[in-house]
Amino acid sequence: MKAIIWLSVIAFSIFIAFRIGSKFSSGSKKEKKKIARRTGIAVAGFWLLWTLGASTLFVGYALDGTLFLFQLILIIVIFLFSYRNFFKEEKYKDTIIQKDIEINDLKKDLHRIDNERLSKMLNNIALKYLKTIDTGTGHRDILLNSLNKAQTNVIILSGWSTSYSVDNHFRYFLKGALKRGVNVYLGYGYRKSNEEKVKGEREIKAEKTLIELQDWSSKVKSKGKLIVREYPNHSKFLSCDYKYAVCGSFNWLSNREFTKNAERSWKISFENFVKKEVEGIISDFENRPPNRRGFINKFVPFSDYP
Repeated sequence: MKAIIWLSVIAFSIFIAFRIGSKFSSGSKKEKKKIARRTGIAVAGFWLLWTLGASTLFVGYALDGTLFLFQLILIIVIFLFSYRNFFKEEKYKDTIIQKDIEINDLKKDLHRIDNERLSKMLNNIALKYLKTIDTGTGHRDILLNSLNKAQTNVIILSGWSTSYSVDNHFRYFLKGALKRGVNVYLGYGYRKSNEEKVKGEREIKAEKTLIELQDWSSKVKSKGKLIVREYPNHSKFLSCDYKYAVCGSFNWLSNREFTKNAERSWKISFENFVKKEVEGIISDFENRPPNRRGFINKFVPFSDYP
């Protein structure tokens, strides 16, 4: 019985050493982890030396036989378990704190995102379904990857379109998606009320590229459809099948990796939100008639190609 109590004291002291060590540090989180690590190693090291013979200095005898072997194994096992458990818990806490920060940031961004469904469903979306994208490269990568990986549909809504984004890379991945049978929905055309926007050279070039892609799609009878609609709002949305949707401030069809503005978007993988959002936008596309946009489209309207 005494042996069991003794071994329990050893095990508990090693386990609690990591927690006590972090509590006594008033420094940064990194410093607290360092102190906790040192405290845990010190306590486990003390018991290890005790077991290996240092006990003779305190009680006048050393352990041997089965008890010696069992205590030695116990110290090693409890130390490894406590070490791993402590840092796993700390990592989990850091993740929760970071996600709380992201949730608060997302709530602040809701007025910019202007997505009614997201505003209503935010409290029901678990943290694991949210990921921040805050670099130009990150935005560009997920745009091209969505076109490259999609199996059924891709939706891209953007305030404007320019040849900065609608370039040869974009053309290549869009063609690949259409060949695989992916329906691609593009919507853009933001303008203020009663404003007749004068298109710049890069906007005109982007529209020509989209027209060429539609002509190509019609000519080769691609498996997927390219559907382009005028969206005279400021929506900035990207989705890949029903896997995820991305909402934020990045203009997918006009910006590239390098942008002067600090852009931030949110990748949302919550199936219920993504499914409803995608179905709603596709329905809107199908009910919105093809339109003629600018002088380029006086003769070639944006339309659906089978």
